[in-house]
Amino acid sequence: MSLQKNQIVPLLISAVSAEGSGIGRYQETDGGPGMAVFVPYAAVGDRIDCRILKVEKSLAYGKIEALTEPSSDRIAEPDGCAVFEKCGGCVYRHVTYEAELRYKWQRAADALARIGKLDVVPEPIVGCGCPDRYRNKAQYPAAQGEHRIFIGLYAARSHRIVETRDCLLQPAEFGDILNAVAGWAKKADVSGYNETARTGLLRHIYIRKAEATGEVMVCLVCASGKLPKTDLLLEKLKAIPGLASVAVNINKEATNVFLGRGGYTL
Repeated sequence: MSLQKNQIVPLLISAVSAEGSGIGRYQETDGGPGMAVFVPYAAVGDRIDCRILKVEKSLAYGKIEALTEPSSDRIAEPDGCAVFEKCGGCVYRHVTYEAELRYKWQRAADALARIGKLDVVPEPIVGCGCPDRYRNKAQYPAAQGEHRIFIGLYAARSHRIVETRDCLLQPAEFGDILNAVAGWAKKADVSGYNETARTGLLRHIYIRKAEATGEVMVCLVCASGKLPKTDLLLEKLKAIPGLASVAVNINKEATNVFLGRGGYTL
């Protein structure tokens, strides 16, 4: 009997895919490698009960129904991110940083061997001193909810926004910027963008920080260049340490291209 959608099967996670999903092999009969089942947020060494979500000809996708025996790679409690497993960003916050580096090293080794057909062993990965707050650029989509604007990050493989004001990979002041923009949007009656109806003003909030100087750039990607109460926006943003510039980018196109061709600084 082949795997069926919603079937629950026991799996031992033995590898991790390039996208960060755990891989287990379901054996219907003795012999053979078994069908590969890809399971997000699983760790190498996990024994799980897996609910099958989708079955293809040579592989399947599932989710953890129950963690029957956790891997030693797992951390007891995923650290303080409120949207882990909801947004489409991190895939390794449930394992130790040492395990994450090991998985990434194996990904490089597999690519060289299987895709590149090269007999090369990669050098060990040099980890960073702090695996959080190390990025210097972020793009936060905005959308219009029933009563207010939503700002956050996209859920995996979608344009559905998971609302959050603080990503633990980004500098802490980025969250303060989002709060400032949201406060301005509320008082200025600024609407978030609706991709389907092509209505609303604010599409994205684009932020960059210069590591060498600490200077911060804020760019609002908008469907129009006409922004209300820009004096209020600047007043709120000036409280952000290191603020160097505030720009408006105009993107009127009905595409997934992030930035438009025109714009100006405030």
